[in-house]
Amino acid sequence: MPADKLLIGIGQYGYEWSDTSESALELTFQDVMVLARDSHVMPTMDAGSLNPTFSWDDADSTSHIVWFLDGPTAYNQIRRALPTGVAGVGIWRLGPKTRPCGGCSLAMVSPHPASLDTIHIGYDVEFIGTGEILRMVAQRRSHPHVLTNPRPGSSCARR
Repeated sequence: MPADKLLIGIGQYGYEWSDTSESALELTFQDVMVLARDSHVMPTMDAGSLNPTFSWDDADSTSHIVWFLDGPTAYNQIRRALPTGVAGVGIWRLGPKTRPCGGCSLAMVSPHPASLDTIHIGYDVEFIGTGEILRMVAQRRSHPHVLTNPRPGSSCARR
């Protein structure tokens, strides 16, 4: 099939694997950010795949690993896809309630990786517990990225 007949789908989801489960758990971008926060770990960029990941062990020794796609990942994929002459690029969603991942929309329109230095995370209200009394315990936060672009035309990477 000619490249100009192809549309490239850019993912905006993640998966969590544990050593006690047969299959991975599908995650939205917000799910990933909540897991990272609750597990007290900071995602890092895997140098080999240029995809963000993090892992942790529960108190019961269950090991977890999460791989996900974010704004810098989308930026890299778009920069690699467009020069091939494809007809276009679109955001691939995990489900109907999924909103754009941090920076994915920005990566679609910005030619500069510096626009992804700060990504705002958290877009839905997170309910903890039950009852009729609501109390605000946190506000939306920014997640800083330090991106490097070692040479023109290359992919960006998080440091």
